[in-house]
Amino acid sequence: MDPADPFTLLASGRSQDRLRGARMIAEAQSQPSLSRVRRIRATETDSWVRVALDRAIAKWEQANGGQDVGEAWISIPSEELEDARAEAIQSVTQVILHEIRPLVTDINSAVKASLGKEYQGSLASTRIERLKMFLATIHRLNEAAAAPRFLEFDLAGLIMEEIHAGGFTNKQAVASRTEPVIAKGDPGLLRLALQNALRNAVEASESTQKNVVINCGVSDTQVWVAVLDEGVGLPEASERVWEPGVTKKSKDSHFGWGLAIAQRAIHSLGGTIRLTPRERGGTSCEIRWPLPKEQEGKHANLAD
Repeated sequence: MDPADPFTLLASGRSQDRLRGARMIAEAQSQPSLSRVRRIRATETDSWVRVALDRAIAKWEQANGGQDVGEAWISIPSEELEDARAEAIQSVTQVILHEIRPLVTDINSAVKASLGKEYQGSLASTRIERLKMFLATIHRLNEAAAAPRFLEFDLAGLIMEEIHAGGFTNKQAVASRTEPVIAKGDPGLLRLALQNALRNAVEASESTQKNVVINCGVSDTQVWVAVLDEGVGLPEASERVWEPGVTKKSKDSHFGWGLAIAQRAIHSLGGTIRLTPRERGGTSCEIRWPLPKEQEGKHANLAD
């Protein structure tokens, strides 16, 4: 065992070693992998070690202004690059949609004419429909890169609308707040992110049959939405989790662009999206974005 490596100590069967490792993480000169620390914390059985790990996590979160910089499961916008990235995404996706949509329409017409009655249910028709779905995904990415339009809206009402629009029953997803929660932001961008978060949470909960709970609120400086499930939980952290096309689901029904679109939409709002494992199983998807400066302080009575 390497006594200088806190993660080696945290893997020890002796609670004294694990406690020492947790304290070493809190006293480290550079930030550790908080996602790794949280996974260890979720399975730790010794209460003293859990407390030490909680303190270490809190310290490093505070050191980074509440953001887990460098974690694979949190996506934070880079102020210097976001405008350029958004502009590039919109430019490229607009060209793709403009050039490819007419081609797909022409191909579809030609194949229909060629196959006649055999077109319906054919492999060609299935592949063309799949291509249309992919273009719709590109269109959503294009929308997610749009400059935000800050409007006042009912956040709780929007959440309930998205639950209904997704076709989810009360046994699948439920909003914890039904009274109006007046927020300011871009409802269109939020919908793009929330649709993905809800779908992922409900799919992850199919085996446990536990419903997904969506909470929300407005503080004096920011707006937040939390999608909480008790499903199968996150896979091992991956530095590629936010990349388009990365998915562990079947490629026959998923493109793997959901998180990339959600990330882009929330970054366009100037906010963050964070996925973390819950202590008793499942995942928390937390979305936050700052209120416009002129709105700060007006919602102190609704602080979280």
